[in-house]
This record gives sequence, C-alpha cells and structure tokens, in this order.
Amino acid sequence: MGANCLAQTNALFRKNLVIQRRNHRSNCCLICFPLLICLLLGGVQMIVAIAYYASSAAHRPQTDCGYCTASTNSSSADTVGGLVCPTECPLPIAPKWPPVLQLPPAPDDMDIGSSTSTNLTGASITRAKPPAATFLVTGANRSFSESVMSNTLPKHDELNFAADISTIADFALGTDAVRFISNGAEELGSDFDHRNHLVFLQSSCTQNVTLSFPVQEGRSNFTKDAECIEGLFLWREDSSVINSESYRVYYKEDMQANQIASAYDLTSSDLNKFNLIVSYNSTYKGATQLSLSLSSLSFSPSLLRVPWLLNLREIVEQLLQKSDSSYSVICDNLKKVYHGKDGNAEKIAVTGLSLSMQRGQCFGILGPNGAGKTSLISMLTGFTKPTSGTAYIDGMDIRLDMNKIYTGIGVCPQFDLLWETLTGREHLMFYGRLKNLRGGALDVAVEHSLKSVRLFDDGIADKRVAKYSGGMKRRLSVAISLIGDPKVVYMDEPSSGLDPASRRALWNAVMSAKENRAIILTTHSMEEAEALCDRIGIMVNGSLQCIGNSKELKAKYGGTYVLTITTAAGEEEAVEQLVRSLCPVANRVHRISGTQKFEMPKQGLRISEVFEAMENAKSWLNIAAWGLSDATLEDTFIKVASESDVSSV
Repeated sequence: MGANCLAQTNALFRKNLVIQRRNHRSNCCLICFPLLICLLLGGVQMIVAIAYYASSAAHRPQTDCGYCTASTNSSSADTVGGLVCPTECPLPIAPKWPPVLQLPPAPDDMDIGSSTSTNLTGASITRAKPPAATFLVTGANRSFSESVMSNTLPKHDELNFAADISTIADFALGTDAVRFISNGAEELGSDFDHRNHLVFLQSSCTQNVTLSFPVQEGRSNFTKDAECIEGLFLWREDSSVINSESYRVYYKEDMQANQIASAYDLTSSDLNKFNLIVSYNSTYKGATQLSLSLSSLSFSPSLLRVPWLLNLREIVEQLLQKSDSSYSVICDNLKKVYHGKDGNAEKIAVTGLSLSMQRGQCFGILGPNGAGKTSLISMLTGFTKPTSGTAYIDGMDIRLDMNKIYTGIGVCPQFDLLWETLTGREHLMFYGRLKNLRGGALDVAVEHSLKSVRLFDDGIADKRVAKYSGGMKRRLSVAISLIGDPKVVYMDEPSSGLDPASRRALWNAVMSAKENRAIILTTHSMEEAEALCDRIGIMVNGSLQCIGNSKELKAKYGGTYVLTITTAAGEEEAVEQLVRSLCPVANRVHRISGTQKFEMPKQGLRISEVFEAMENAKSWLNIAAWGLSDATLEDTFIKVASESDVSSV
C-alpha cells in the first residue's frame, strides 16, 4: 500500500537533505540564484507594467463615470459602473457578465470553399464555408452520445431584444478574440466592449439573425449585437481518429483541422454512468486533454477465469464481464502511435494488444529491437498515454486512476534512474518510505532487498552509486522495483550487463518474488525467459505473434530436430544428399565454410537412424564434427520474428 502525502513529503525531504549535505558548493547557488532571478523578473515586470498602463491610459476613451474621489476610495451616490471606469472606486452594482466560449480564430488565408462533412446522425452536409465552431464526438454508445450532444446547443426560435445583460446567459456565447496579456479587473468583460466580435452558437441558424442586448459604459449605454454561428458536432469512430485529427495541425500545419474547438469522448457512458474525456484546442496549435469522471458509480473492470487456449481478444472481453481478483493486469485493445515529425511517417509501436495476466505468474515478452516492448511498459506504468484502448491494473483504469495505481506497482526501467550521490541503502530507504514502510519494518525490508541482489556484503550497500559498476546499478534497480510488496512489477531487461553469478542470484530473487504478485518482464535472453517466465509472448511489429509457455512454443513453432555437420568445403553437396536420404523434406538453414545446419521434422524420423547413417558416413566423408539437437526457444523466436517480418512487408 502506498504512503500518504505526509509520508511522501517526509521521504522526499530526507532524500534531498542527504543530497544537499553532499553538495556544499551548490547550496549557495541554490539559495542565491532564485533570489537574483526573482529580482530580475520583478524589475522587468515592473517596467513592462508601467509602459503598458501608460500606453493604455493614453489611448483609453474618456468615459463619464460620475464623481469618484481616488484619494479616499469613495464614490458619490450617482457613480455609475462600467469596467472602463477607474478601479480605485468600488462599483455600487457590478455587472453580471455571462460566460463566453473561446473559439479558434479563423485564419485569414484559409480557403472558404464549399465543404462536405458528416454530422452525428450520419447525414452528409454541404456548406458554403466551414462552420465557425466544430466539435468532435465519439463513444462506445453512439445513440446515447447523440442524445447528449443534440441538447448541448439548444435552438432559440424567438430572439427578442434582451433588456438586461444577465438574461442572455441561456445562450451559448463565443468569441475568437485571443488574450495575450491579462490586465486584472480591466480585462473582465472586455468581450462586451465596442471592439470585440461576439457570437452565439445554435444547432442551426436563420440567415442574418442577431441577438441584441444593452451594455452599460459609464453614464451611457450602447447596444451590443451578437450574430448566430452554427455549432457542428461531427461523429468519429474512436478516440484514435480524434487524436489524429486534433494533432494534425501541430504536425502538418493543417489550418482546416485548427478549426476544431474541442472533442468529447463519452467512452462507455450510458443512463447509469457518465464518463467524459474532453480535449480542447487551448493553444490553437495542438490539443490538450482533460479527463473527467462524472459517474457517481464506482467503475471497475470485470474479470473471469477462462481457459487460456481461447483467442486473447475473446478472453479479455469475457474478463470484462465478471470479477475475479486473481487477474492483476488486463490490456484491452491497447494501441500506441508516435506521430511523424519533419516529414517522417508515423510509427505504430503497439497495435491493438489484448492480454490478461494472473497474479503469481511471470509473463515474459520477447521481441527484436523496436518491437514495442518498452512502449507497452511505458503505457502500463503511466510514462506515456495510450493512443486508444486502455489497461486495468488491479481493477483500476490507467487513463483515470494512475495516481492510485502508482502505490501498488514496482518498476525496473530499461535504463537505471539513480542518484549518483546517494548510496544503495539510501535509495531503498527512500523508496521504502514511499511504499509506507517505517521503523524496523523498513530496515528489515531494505536489508532483505540488498541481500537478495548481492549488494549487502563488503560495505557495498553504503557506497555511493557513482562508484557502482553497471551491473551493480542494474541489481539496485531491480531491488527498488521489489521493495514495499508491490502487486504488479514491471522489469524491462533487468539482467542486462550482469555477470553469470549475479544473473543467477537475480533470477532467484525474481522467482521468490513471484508469489502473490504479477511480474511482467521484457528480455533478449532466451535462457532468462525459460528460467523465469510461466508464459512467454513473442512481440513483433507492435503485436503479439504467439503466446504460451516455453514447451508449448517450441512444440508448435519448433517441432524439428537440428542436424549440424562440419566437413571439408568440397563435400557440402555430398552431405546434403546424405541428409536428404534420411529426410527428404529437410531444410538447410545455414551454410558457411563447410558447416551446414539442417532442420528435419520430428514426425517419421528416428534418432537411431541418424546416428547409424552418420557413423557409416565417416568412412567415406571427412566429417570433422556433427551434432543433433532439439529446437530451442531461440530457434522458435528467430522463426516467428522472421516470418512476421516477411508478412509485414
């Protein structure tokens, strides 16, 4: 269980205090530098403010605001309001400004031709110019999403002159004016002055219709007009389409896409629960995402134990129907796409991955470089957000509950994230406090972790990390991931750079830690995968190609014997004929300098016949060496990876 906010603050304070004690020279800079920056920024801000107010005062129109004595901050009974009046005197009655929706500004150079789009109902709409406000909508329940969005911008059939500005709050007002500098009280209500253009949004507009209302300015009033602009809700199939369209302007300078005001993902909302993810165009060059959970009901993924021989996607769909606490990790159609930059194409790192992992098991992910292993770990640990799909860690959604998930997971990243000035023991003390360990329990956990990875003896635990070798740093990262009894542990190539003895000790520690927790491990070592993993998945080009334990994978994808023969270079053809006489369907997979390797199916082949033929061949062939072996996990990996690469071309 994770520590509370006070315990986390205590751990961070203790860690930083140790670091600062060992960095005497930098302490003075840490204190003086912020003070100098504050003084410099304060002086610059004062100069800019004085110049701005002087310029504003010179160009501000003179408005009769009634009698006001600035020296006593008092006003007479006939003082009237308006934000253009001096702010030294309080207004007797402050105007009630209605909310205004910020809309993307229309580019001057955009082609205003006819365009065709599709609304929520699927109907094709042709317009003389693009709509002023476009909203993208998606969700699992389309009918519910349509009903919600159809009531977002109600249509007002009769537009009368509003006697008071507060009465127009029923209208969805908007403006495309951009604010670069906030001017305090004088900025409030500036959308309602003479200069700014104001609109109101409806699902459909009558030609040349306007909304008029009075605005008070000093002792006089003027009439403000707002024209009607149509708000168009466009349906998209899933969130990945919305993400691509929202970010298109950032990566490709697509001005048409920049007219998207916001996007709404209602996920699995219905009449009983309402979950909403809002992406809004805050900077007019790329989208910012805001996640809202408005449901009063607790949403937890459902789990169901079924035979693993079923299709992985079908397993996940059934697991999301009923509850079973024995499953720690469920990936539901998880996808990650890295958008291209500088003219490069986008990279699909993970393609619709669906997977379930039980507690008490170690799941190994094998794959070549660039297969998507680290991207998958990064999404599950919250380092990066998935493009679409989601995953559930102990029933918590990585899109909504990542802060809670952090308290129950351990991570050993691909690259060591350590402080050079701290010792190994101090690292574990810090992370132990973050996992709510205290007092004697913390000391026992730290000592046990150091011993399990062979960092306890000879004073190694109390040496600074800067003096550690690469293998020692790797072992410390593994110990950090296991401290505090996490329920899910992610290890990204944990044994890289370790000597054989340290690797074996690390394997023993991982095997002991499997009890009552799920471990997800990525590796390039076939020996490590066979020693640690209960299930193994081979990942190529962002998708799982196969899954099972070591024996099942070798039986399905490597059901062959491998015969290796080394002879003189001129006898290669004779060796091949010999092998063909034993197995006509034998496949030569390797040939170099007289050494040849053949794959022979096990079915119909007797090992005794192979031995007899090779012994007889020694009388007429110059055989330097030969061997017969079963297919290894490495052979299986190479075969699956090569076949997947060929199929993806």
